[in-house]
Order: sequence, then structure tokens, then C-alpha cells
Amino acid sequence: LLLLFVLLFYWAASLYGCFKMEIRMDTTNLIIKGSPLHNVAYIYENFLWKEGQLVMVFVNNPPDLSIEDNQRSMLALVSEFEALQYSMGKNSTSFWLRSFLYQSALYHTNEGFYALLDIWLQQVYMPMFT
Repeated sequence: LLLLFVLLFYWAASLYGCFKMEIRMDTTNLIIKGSPLHNVAYIYENFLWKEGQLVMVFVNNPPDLSIEDNQRSMLALVSEFEALQYSMGKNSTSFWLRSFLYQSALYHTNEGFYALLDIWLQQVYMPMFT
């Protein structure tokens, strides 16, 4: 009987704690305090993200981006989001295709789109993860 009472008290205290707990999964709590990113995360958290909501768009069936018309269609789709009334425009958008097309002009190669994309991803994004 005592064990049952202790178990019920434990469950009640656990539920009370779960309902009273404040969860803050913001970037300032996820980044180590000594990291240089902490100051940047603080600025984003307190100034940029309080003023606007981040929107992530995923395209489930993307077109073949090696075709220029499809590239233009994707860029037009992003431009529509950037032109919305409360959008902050092109400066607030992070879209890899725009960066890739801009930088791919610097590569003097006859490689196909996807081969060049693979090279670009290894040079641009892979150093972040090594």
C-alpha cells in the first residue's frame, strides 16, 4: 500500500512538473555559451525572429533543375514569396539554387548540371561538416 502511494505521488508530481515546465528551444539555448555564434543567435532571436516568422518551403516533386526553364520557374516561385506584403525581400531568403547559379558561372567546365552541383556542394557545404 505504501509503494502504491509513493508511485501515485511520483506520477502526480511528474505530471505537475510536465505541465509547469517552460520549454524554450531557441538558438541561444542550443548554442554553447562560449561560441562566436552565440552573439549572432542572440541578435537573430531578439530582433529578427521577433519581427517576423521564418517560413520553410519544401517542394515535394521538384522539376529537373538541369533544364533552364525549370530553374527559372523555381526562381520565380521564390520571387513570389519574396514579394509578399510582409516579406523582407530577397535579402532574407536563403535559396541554394540562386547561389549555385551565380557561382557556377565561375567554373570553366563542360560538366553537366548535376556533376557541377556535386562539385559545388563539396566545396561550399562540405567544409561545414568536416
